[in-house]
Amino acid sequence: MSALAAIRFVILSVPRTGSNYLCSQLNEHPEILCHHELFNLDGIRTAPGYSDGTFQFGTMEDRYADPLSFLGRVWSRPEGHRALGFKLAWRHDPRVFQAVHGDAGVRKIVLDRRNRLKMYVSEQVALREGRWTHYHIDPNELQSIQVEIDVADMRRYNGVMNAFFDE
Repeated sequence: MSALAAIRFVILSVPRTGSNYLCSQLNEHPEILCHHELFNLDGIRTAPGYSDGTFQFGTMEDRYADPLSFLGRVWSRPEGHRALGFKLAWRHDPRVFQAVHGDAGVRKIVLDRRNRLKMYVSEQVALREGRWTHYHIDPNELQSIQVEIDVADMRRYNGVMNAFFDE
């Protein structure tokens, strides 16, 4: 299958909305390849099964120097799948956000979580735990974590989330 024939999509999200779960579920479909956070500040997060180092779009330095060329390499590698996409989170490279937002050929999935209190609490737990995902973790090994809610911080957080989704 040619790269031009692949349906291109992006999942626009913020943390704690279920985007990792959505990516994982999409990857269960044999005709969909959904990378995770290719533009994460800490690394290039490809889809499971593509992270052994043999499947690369370039280095972090390449990505920072010319993110649109990096994006072009992503779109050119559907690996035989009918649909190809990735997750783009709110703090990722704004040049990539503008490129996919302005490209009518890229389908957009805007993933939000209606209950912002649960989203905020989930983020506080992740920050406290120091873990954003629980892949390959025995649920019996997880400990209960309690967090306190700072009302002013929750309001600030809600404002930031609203501003992102309004944009």
